[in-house]
Amino acid sequence: MIPFPIALGPIDSEVSLFNLSPTKGETQECGDSISHRLLLGSMSFILYCDHAIPLNSVCDIFFQLIDAPILDPDTNIRLSWAAATLGTWLLVGLCQCPDDNCSCATQQTKEILHSLKEFQAQMYYREQSRNRDHVTVLEQFQIGRTYFARPMVCQHHPNLMVGEFGIITAHCTTHGDLMATVDIPTHGSMEILMDLNFIQVGFGQAVVVRTCLCRTK
Repeated sequence: MIPFPIALGPIDSEVSLFNLSPTKGETQECGDSISHRLLLGSMSFILYCDHAIPLNSVCDIFFQLIDAPILDPDTNIRLSWAAATLGTWLLVGLCQCPDDNCSCATQQTKEILHSLKEFQAQMYYREQSRNRDHVTVLEQFQIGRTYFARPMVCQHHPNLMVGEFGIITAHCTTHGDLMATVDIPTHGSMEILMDLNFIQVGFGQAVVVRTCLCRTK
């Protein structure tokens, strides 16, 4: 039986994914849930699976197990990040990645790898945002100010476009994250993480800039 709650250390690429009590940084309690059990079980599967199983089959099983849990907003973000990181490491074994542009055996593999890297970045920024002083964040994202969409926000809201603007109308906390309720003329109200990697706060009258789609096929 898995011993819940589990103490998870901060997101750190230098920390082993399976070292649940790292020596540096404060730990975060990870409680019992179906999503947490699935993620821990899937990572244990990778750790102990038969090396004779083809890597592409291992990846298929792993991604079927983690797909829904890592998108669950109630899932511990440190555990989600660890699962996504392990998935990225597995997929790199099926691709050639001399730089940020990876050449993979199939287009689907390349798309999954890209999505996992984007997800890792989201989890990292959420973690960093939670550690910021809340008073400072609320002052930076004041109600009534305009904002401009940045590419990262479009992973949550694919209908938005880079540079599209809205007005911050309220603040709230959702699943432990400080969020801004933003009124967007073309889409209505949306909740967006109060982080400069997601939205750029502007001054005065906003101008809609539709230069490119946030996602490309």
